[in-house]
Amino acid sequence: MTKLTVMMPCYNAAPYLPETLRSLKEQDVEFQLVVVDDKSTDKSMDVLCSHWPQAVVVEGEKRGIGRALNLALPHAEGEFLAWIDADDLWHPEKLKVQFQALEANPDWDGCFVAVEQFFHTPRPGLSPPQAQGRHRGALLLKRQAFERVGPFCEDTKIGEFIDWCARAGEARVVLGELSQKLYRRRIHETNTMKDPQVDKREYLKILKAHLDRKRAAQDQ
Repeated sequence: MTKLTVMMPCYNAAPYLPETLRSLKEQDVEFQLVVVDDKSTDKSMDVLCSHWPQAVVVEGEKRGIGRALNLALPHAEGEFLAWIDADDLWHPEKLKVQFQALEANPDWDGCFVAVEQFFHTPRPGLSPPQAQGRHRGALLLKRQAFERVGPFCEDTKIGEFIDWCARAGEARVVLGELSQKLYRRRIHETNTMKDPQVDKREYLKILKAHLDRKRAAQDQ
């Protein structure tokens, strides 16, 4: 079995993929790469095949990020799991540092690195906003821990990782936090959160589901 599988949802990411894939190749850890092509209409898959022909490519269904992430799971062979968005970057030391941290902390089921955000197009005089919350691309996780929590929520267009982290807490999955900024999140005009069609009220749906589970557990 491959020790690590990295999964990447991809939709129309051709402008960013070369840099993203270079950042993966710079890792000092071997891994299987599984890419879900969520019905891209640009040359994303041509770029992928030219840079990483050995990647496992899964056909997506354009039913939201949670669904795309779950479609990758049956193809993952690793004992450890990680994710990266097709427009973001990893520092060359990211995986190495995380594996060392997990070895040094055997009670951890996974660990996050810190996130640094950057503008895709430089904006002189402006600083990128600070990253808030936990980010999927910053996590390295033991597969057994992921299976305890279960797959990503497919009922919302956003917040699937917030929901997963809430369920991870309920399942007593232990996730360490490292201070090194080894995950670089790209800020550009096509980020999901900038999409006017994304309904931010879906966060309330996720919160309600978490509270309902908590109440149910208390009643038992």
